[in-house]
Amino acid sequence: ATASSKEWTQGNVKGAGVDSYFDEFIYGDMVEEAKPDPAIFLLAAKRLGVEPGECMVLEDSFNGIRAAAAGGFYPVMVPDLTLPTPEIKALLAAECESLLEVIGLFKNGTFELYGKKAAFRVRKNRGGYLERSSSRDHWGRLILPGTFSV
Repeated sequence: ATASSKEWTQGNVKGAGVDSYFDEFIYGDMVEEAKPDPAIFLLAAKRLGVEPGECMVLEDSFNGIRAAAAGGFYPVMVPDLTLPTPEIKALLAAECESLLEVIGLFKNGTFELYGKKAAFRVRKNRGGYLERSSSRDHWGRLILPGTFSV
């Protein structure tokens, strides 16, 4: 889910060669309300067939973190230019210095947020992709390449 346009997003993900890692794309013009309203994340979860409490949202913006928290998701901040304020830190499930550091949140196949286990697990499938599972044991591919170790 991104507030950016389809054209800009597709140009970037295809240019980086990572478009095949995504099962769905949700763009800003697909919802009426902008972040901090959670509409864009709620639409993404609906399209993926999962509940917000089964989803981690990676964000670099304060309004994105507010939207994720308001929607019942696990907000994970990967700061870009602005470090989280105390208000934003209180909303976070985790904070990572880089996208690579996000992988470290998964220990023994379970997403760990500040020492508490979340409502989903991860594993590698035969294709080498990471998958996540809810308590319903429904497995769906994560967007992270399987070359990372969990």
